[in-house]
Amino acid sequence: MAEFFCELLSEEIPARMQKNARTFLEKNLEENLKKYFVPFTTIKIYTTPRRISFAINGIPLTLPDSIEEKKGPRIDAAQTAIDGFLKANNLSDLSQCEQRQTDKGNFWFIKIKKHGIKASIVLENLIKDLLLNFAWPKTMRFGEQSFVWVRPLKNILAIFDNKIITNFIELKSDRFMINNETVGHRFLSPSSIKVKNFEDYQDKLQKSFVVVDPETRKKIILEQATNYAQKLNLIFNPDPNLLDEVIGLVEYPVVLLGKINPEFMVLPQEILITSMRHHQKYFVLFTKEQKLAPYFLVVANLRTEDDGQTILAGNERVLKARLNDAQFFWVHDQNIKLASRIHALEKIVFFKSLGTMAQKLERIKSLTYKLAENIHYKNINKIDHVIPLLKADLTTQMVGEFPELQGIIGKYYALNEGLDTDIAEAIAEHYAPNGPSDRCPTNTLSVLCALADKIDTLVGFFAIGQKPTGSKDPFALRRTALSIIRLILENNIKIKLNDIFYYAYWGYENTLQNFDKNLPKGHQPKLLITNILEFIVDRFKVLLKEKNIKHDYLEAIFVDQYDDLMNLQSRLYAFIDFIKNDHGTILINTAKRVFNILNIEEKKDNCLYDTQYDEFLLIDEEEKNLHSYVIKTEKNILSNQKNENYKQVMENLLELQKPLDLFFDKIKVNAADSSLRINRLKFLSKIRTIFNIIGDFSKIEG
Repeated sequence: MAEFFCELLSEEIPARMQKNARTFLEKNLEENLKKYFVPFTTIKIYTTPRRISFAINGIPLTLPDSIEEKKGPRIDAAQTAIDGFLKANNLSDLSQCEQRQTDKGNFWFIKIKKHGIKASIVLENLIKDLLLNFAWPKTMRFGEQSFVWVRPLKNILAIFDNKIITNFIELKSDRFMINNETVGHRFLSPSSIKVKNFEDYQDKLQKSFVVVDPETRKKIILEQATNYAQKLNLIFNPDPNLLDEVIGLVEYPVVLLGKINPEFMVLPQEILITSMRHHQKYFVLFTKEQKLAPYFLVVANLRTEDDGQTILAGNERVLKARLNDAQFFWVHDQNIKLASRIHALEKIVFFKSLGTMAQKLERIKSLTYKLAENIHYKNINKIDHVIPLLKADLTTQMVGEFPELQGIIGKYYALNEGLDTDIAEAIAEHYAPNGPSDRCPTNTLSVLCALADKIDTLVGFFAIGQKPTGSKDPFALRRTALSIIRLILENNIKIKLNDIFYYAYWGYENTLQNFDKNLPKGHQPKLLITNILEFIVDRFKVLLKEKNIKHDYLEAIFVDQYDDLMNLQSRLYAFIDFIKNDHGTILINTAKRVFNILNIEEKKDNCLYDTQYDEFLLIDEEEKNLHSYVIKTEKNILSNQKNENYKQVMENLLELQKPLDLFFDKIKVNAADSSLRINRLKFLSKIRTIFNIIGDFSKIEG
């Protein structure tokens, strides 16, 4: 068994692409190794800003013999088709074939034995396939070459069994030489290095100031940053996304501690943090009181003779210049009141087919009134005051410089103007929650504004045919839907989404000229609202699956189109709590017995037994007794369902258990008398309907 090792050296690969590159490479290598019948034990994949490397262990020098199966024509195919198949595979007659049943019928198959070839030949093809089909989001052509790559490809190192795998590889019309060489750190050790295998490669690059493993680089950064924080008695809470990005920017991480000029510490800490994290890729430190400390951590890509002082001085100058701008915007913006900025929103387009920001605010205002009416929120004056100001900070210089702070800047400006705290918070929080881990607003005014804003966005984009497709979601509508779900559930809001979505849809009638003509064909209101509700429920299912709720439970409860998420959640959790105990499990099995009998008989008779049964045809004591329980249980269930007391609904259903067991023990459903049989099936259909009030128990597995 031998090791195959490869490095693709290039110019700097964008940090945001490296993680996906590792994921793609792992999948691609496994698929191709399987495709070429190459046995292996382990795959290791690493990336740095300048290189992608991987090592595959446990590959035999010569691949084992393999059997390839080929599917031929159907056994009843025309003779010409069969003769063609035999000729194409150098066979004289069908005695060398075998018949096999498939889900599409009986077919001829042949087995072709392939003798193992040298693994190096296959691995050469594997490199070529990898280079030509690497899934980069963006590529570039360099020099005179037709081959494209994420950045100019400088060198290909490929070693199998301690030997260079081949002299060169043809990629389209270009020839790339293959060798056993790489280079160290661009500045600290740029000279060429010859390597024997992957272990030798890692050791020599480590001595040449390159840490190949991104996880090792991450540990180095965390350790050095934590040491600085402990020395200053401060707290270091690394931003995971920033950390992933930074390890893709450096090959030899060195953490340096810089200082923030005290004059800037009067700015809101969100401005400072955004400037440092998003714009400069700096980490921040906090005091034990969770206030921003006047320091930052920058990760350099080399060690210097002056211990990074020159690097720090340069970074402090850049930060000072950026914060000088922020401070100027902070002071200058507040010379204009938020209310005086409202008219400027008429010139800001929300989306080319959905009107301006000013028009969006009119729709949000109307929607907020409607939502407030649904939840009996009475403070209309606050709604009137806050809605025009929600987007006013979009016209400020501060948001122009720091778009990530829209809403937050509006909040600070509102507070500095002496506006009500609820209004200021609503300006900031109407964008929230912005993702699954973002904090969800709880203040009622904030929740109403956030819901109205997001519902208007979702309905508008669906109305113009811009719903997500596959993995593409350019307007983050999946995240918008998730935010709507969280706002409703985490604040226990009872609303009928169907009505709200219709109201939002017709809100666009006053926004757009030729409203109906703007809508794509097939986007009539009823179909559109149905599609949006399905989209919301699908996102709700995804959210619940992430909470480890079994898919069959969801299929059992999500049997109809629901627009009341609180009701749906109550039913689901009451159902889950109930079936966790033995009584619940027994009842489900009994319910499934009812469903199974009906499914079989209805299919056999090609009809549905969903009409009223005749109680006078219930002649035996056990079915009369069950009838009494059915009447009583249905009445109780409908009463508890109306009050949405689904826990009690499940208890009501349990009352049917014993009389149902007695019924099945003593009564033959498929009686010889046709009228009795049909009536008993109708009777079971009534029981099925009662069970279906809470969900379709037949979908529960096991």
